[in-house]
Amino acid sequence: MNHCRQAGFSLVEFLFASLIGSLVMLMLMRTLVVVKSGSQDINLLASLQQNERFAFVFLQHEWGQAGIVTACQYKKKELFRLQGYYDNQPKAWKNTAKRHTGMLVIGKCQRYKGKQVYFPTAYFLGRDNTVKRDSLLKYALYQKFLGKRRLKLITGVVAMRLYYWVYQKNNKLKRLLATQVKHWVNVKEIEAHLLFASIQRVPHPNQYFWFNGERKVNSSKHWLHSGVVYVSLQG
Repeated sequence: MNHCRQAGFSLVEFLFASLIGSLVMLMLMRTLVVVKSGSQDINLLASLQQNERFAFVFLQHEWGQAGIVTACQYKKKELFRLQGYYDNQPKAWKNTAKRHTGMLVIGKCQRYKGKQVYFPTAYFLGRDNTVKRDSLLKYALYQKFLGKRRLKLITGVVAMRLYYWVYQKNNKLKRLLATQVKHWVNVKEIEAHLLFASIQRVPHPNQYFWFNGERKVNSSKHWLHSGVVYVSLQG
């Protein structure tokens, strides 16, 4: 009697097909994880660069107003343009800024109670009390009017270094630190180096970053990116 062979897969063929299918699914899942991780890194880097651009545009606008004090009312006659500090902060701003980062105080007109009033205004990196002390993001860029509460401007700024381009006797510009400037009225331009960190941790942060002209190792779990902004002063 002839027996017709039953159509279908044998057990060995089924197991082999399952193995191949599992390998294909595993490869697809790994590819998906890599693509998703890369997409997150790109989005965080884009957000980091957007934060950097906002900071530079804002500082160019704010610091560029240093010394524009026309029609301002102030209890003192002398109105200064700006003055920088390193770790030698005056009593009015003492213990305000992060050490070894610097502080810039500019003379700025601000509308207050219907009048243009002159306010000495400080810009500095300060402790962000809303962030854990062991976090890389525990500092932020702040603005503070003299006698007023500080205002957080930009989060994710972890380091800052300020230089000042000053006219010398030969009418040439020289780049100086705040402790080297003797006559602040001769400052023509501010050079600010800022280091930004991504708000979130990333699985694959950049291994190296540049800050203040030096290449450094990134030992954190954040993307780190630095930039330089130049602010020309009027007058």
